[in-house]
Amino acid sequence: MNRRTLLRTAGVAGSLSVAGCLEAETEPTETDSEDGAPRYGQPAYSSWPPVTSHSGGGVVSYHLELSRWPAIQQAVSDDRVDSTQPLFSLPLSAVEQITAAVESLSSYPFAAALRKAVNTAATASSQQSLESLVETPTEPIHPANESITDPSGNETIDTDSDTTRSNETVTDGGDGNETVADDQPPNTSNERTNGDDPPESEPDPLSAADLGIELEAVTLTDGLLVFEGSFDRTAILEQFGEQFQQVDSQRGISIYEGQTDKAGLAFGLTNSRFFVPTEDSSRSVDGERVLAHVLSGYISTLNRIVDDTDGQWLFETTGSGALSICGWELSDQKPLLAETPVSETRSDDLESVFESGSSSCCTLSATVDSERLASVEVRFSGLYPAGPPAEEQLESSLVGDGDLQTVFHESPRAHVTAVFDDL
Repeated sequence: MNRRTLLRTAGVAGSLSVAGCLEAETEPTETDSEDGAPRYGQPAYSSWPPVTSHSGGGVVSYHLELSRWPAIQQAVSDDRVDSTQPLFSLPLSAVEQITAAVESLSSYPFAAALRKAVNTAATASSQQSLESLVETPTEPIHPANESITDPSGNETIDTDSDTTRSNETVTDGGDGNETVADDQPPNTSNERTNGDDPPESEPDPLSAADLGIELEAVTLTDGLLVFEGSFDRTAILEQFGEQFQQVDSQRGISIYEGQTDKAGLAFGLTNSRFFVPTEDSSRSVDGERVLAHVLSGYISTLNRIVDDTDGQWLFETTGSGALSICGWELSDQKPLLAETPVSETRSDDLESVFESGSSSCCTLSATVDSERLASVEVRFSGLYPAGPPAEEQLESSLVGDGDLQTVFHESPRAHVTAVFDDL
């Protein structure tokens, strides 16, 4: 996956000058806007979604800030918020989609470590009883490059061989030559052979942090998981990189492709981001292609949703938050509702809000006080080529029990902001 391959995926030829930079994700601050809708800084996760999927269709992107999830999860569990309310339910659907994507990883040697890192980051100290975000691996984490040895030193396991040599001891026959006795029975006594030192115990299971992985957020876009946090690249490659080869490095992202039985797998790595394609047997392209397609937009700063004027408007008017969902150029946005609890109670007015639109973003910003969800602000922005719904319909179908803050209606754009407080 070299530079030419990445740029070909983005539809760019020849040399280019890389412009722009990745903005840091901070708490959103509202600014004045010429069109009346609130404006915030572009969220960092807006840097990834392409304008077209790797299969040529529309794109749906999800984002989850892991540290905020325990408070949101507890509020839903305690029925302090109604998860069927449209503006709350829409961004909440990101959790299930991201969870399924993380759990799809099985062929990557670091899959278990990433799962544990997700659960560690998404668990509050006072809420250990809540269900883990992703299914917890049952086996301890072992680096893929780690040799397997018996602590007693009497057995060597050759993982590349079908046979195992065990219970073999080396003896001196008195003539200075060593002989191997294969027929000796195993030593089953509990006697200590090295003075008073106890036998070595099994090492404690490794945590994800031990392996150089600490997470803050996860984004899923077009089949690519973007893990944000802190990554010790040297440690990760030493422990899990044996079957992967670095093939390129662009804009600080080192790109690795699988070899031999890992062929078709790929990942990208920086000190603050880990890019891993999901595993999907129904997908027509392999992980290398998925990684190349998404990263090509970031490398060229072209052909991303945020590079389109309307796409930039969607991200800027919804800003960053704990949960986010963005659908772009979809032939039908109603399936976005089917992924949420609101699907069972949705009204005709609500369906028409999504049926008549082509693209939308919905972001939930959470205020957490002492690990408790205090309030949420939800921002929805949509594009309607044939004209947006009336302001009254937007308010009645989307806001529910929320406190309406802003409603904006100017073809082809519409925006709604609502607050849910006293939680």
